[in-house]
Amino acid sequence: MKKSLPYFPLYVDDFCGGTMHLSPEDVGAYLRLLMCQWRLGHVPASQADMIAGCRISFAVLDKFEQANGMLVNSKMRAIREEFFGKHTAAIERSKAAHRARWGGNNSAENAPSNAPSNAPSNAPSNAPSNANPDPITHTLEPDTAKLKNTNAAFAAECESVWQLYPRKSDKKSGLKAIAKAIKAHGLDLIKERTIAYAKARQGQDGQYTPYAARFYGNERFMDDPATWVTAKAEKLPEANQSKEDIQIPIL
Repeated sequence: MKKSLPYFPLYVDDFCGGTMHLSPEDVGAYLRLLMCQWRLGHVPASQADMIAGCRISFAVLDKFEQANGMLVNSKMRAIREEFFGKHTAAIERSKAAHRARWGGNNSAENAPSNAPSNAPSNAPSNAPSNANPDPITHTLEPDTAKLKNTNAAFAAECESVWQLYPRKSDKKSGLKAIAKAIKAHGLDLIKERTIAYAKARQGQDGQYTPYAARFYGNERFMDDPATWVTAKAEKLPEANQSKEDIQIPIL
């Protein structure tokens, strides 16, 4: 006896069309008999009433052929043979594929559970492997070195601008602002404007020279150079100078 599949196809249109004349009780009995035939290949006639759960009507019995004490629905028999044939063919294809891959005559069911790990020699030659990590290492090392060299070169550019700036206070914050300015405007422009600013601040009061972090952070280097020079305050009258000595201009 063939092993039963845990499901069977139900063609809804055909089933509804063929049971329209049956009562709900007969439909239930008919369906239970079909399920029994799917499992066993037939319905024992002596147990038909018990399987159906009720006394089977003649309308339901007309859908079965009776021979040798068995009830068989011809359409269910054809569908069952078709599906069991497909199922058996699928199993055989699986076994053949297993033998082609792993060799020998063992079926898929009897194959050792660790077969893939014990058969590396039969695996395709182009199968991915993590046995040799050297290619990854050699690929990463040049990139890492290149990145370090790039960072070092950029840090040197920022340092060169810092050395040109006239006020050497809060270097850490100043270098951060310089780096941001170089990325936004380029090294050549920043150097050119820094040199011009340093020249403009010569002879000026150092307390009015902003910190580098503020100068580059606020992009003061883009201002009109005329604003870089601090205007000199007019000389105030001395404390002991009398009011009469103060000349008031006539407008």
